[in-house]
Amino acid sequence: MADPHAHILTRDDGTLGVISPFYFCLEGKNYGPGMKPGRTWRLTDQANTSVTAVCKSSIPIENEIQVHIEATGEEPLEHTLSREYDADGLTLKFKKSLIQGATMTWGSGLVIPTAWFLKEKIESTSLEIEPISGGPLKFSAMFRRFRGGQIPIPGVSDPDEASVIQIDQKITAVKTGIEIVDISMFFGLGVGIIGADGRIISRTVKYRLDDFSDN
Repeated sequence: MADPHAHILTRDDGTLGVISPFYFCLEGKNYGPGMKPGRTWRLTDQANTSVTAVCKSSIPIENEIQVHIEATGEEPLEHTLSREYDADGLTLKFKKSLIQGATMTWGSGLVIPTAWFLKEKIESTSLEIEPISGGPLKFSAMFRRFRGGQIPIPGVSDPDEASVIQIDQKITAVKTGIEIVDISMFFGLGVGIIGADGRIISRTVKYRLDDFSDN
């Protein structure tokens, strides 16, 4: 029988961590080398149910994952991640993003740890100048905490404490200090994104997952 807690890790100092691909589910249902179908998530803003978001991952080539997000009233957001397997498992790294119509290429710092521990932060500054602010953008993400039992997972009535993780994400214009994105994203074990709370540009959002499917 498979270990039901194989996705949880503990450092020698007691700090908890997770095997992140178990939560992000960007490949769809199955993990492993080779091209996979990806997954689509559909979410609704709880503060305004006429506002929806569709997040779709795909694997156009074996070593790359593309994530496309379309939300009501917002320009599409895209991320391209490299996808590499080694002895430790799947490693994901943000390579570039399409933000407000501009393509931003990231340096070496945006590697999502295969084993991601609480309070561990990743960040990088874009190589390009973002045209609206006239300076580069800074992208950061941190594994903030476990949220099992607090953020609902559709179809799961009694979630384990470690069934949901919170990743805090910020995209900041370095020159002006303006935060373009300041959002907490919630990922359910074996499901992927199940919610997002925070601010995108000047709009506050509180998205919750309606349904998901493999492509």
